[in-house]
Amino acid sequence: LRDALTDMAASFGDRPLAICREMTKLHEEIWRGTANEALEHFVSPRGEFVIVVAPLQKGENVANSEEALVDEQRIAAAASELKDRRLSRRDLVDAVMVKTGLPRRQVYQSLHQKPGSEPQ
Repeated sequence: LRDALTDMAASFGDRPLAICREMTKLHEEIWRGTANEALEHFVSPRGEFVIVVAPLQKGENVANSEEALVDEQRIAAAASELKDRRLSRRDLVDAVMVKTGLPRRQVYQSLHQKPGSEPQ
C-alpha cells in the first residue's frame, strides 16, 4: 500500500482518494484524503485495501509538465539517433520505447504529433 501511495503522490499530486480497508469484514474502514495524507495515516498497513482515486477535473493534466517535457526530449533524442536506419513507423516506435523505457502510446503520440520528428 505504501509503495502504491508513494507512486500516486508523485503522479497525481493532491488529487483526492478514498482507501477502503477490509471491505465487508468486521474491521471495515473507509479513509479519505490525499496520497500524502494517506502515507502519514497508514504507517504500517495490514489487511486488504481498495484505492479509489478521484477523476481528473476539467483542464487538469495527468503528467507533470516539467516531467512531460523531459520525456519529450528523451523521445526526440532517441528518434534522432535512429533516423539513419530508415525504420518503419512501428519499428521506430518500438526502438524508441526500448531506448527510453517509456510506454508505447506516449512514444507514438510524441513522434507522430509533430511534423519532421520521424524519418521519411
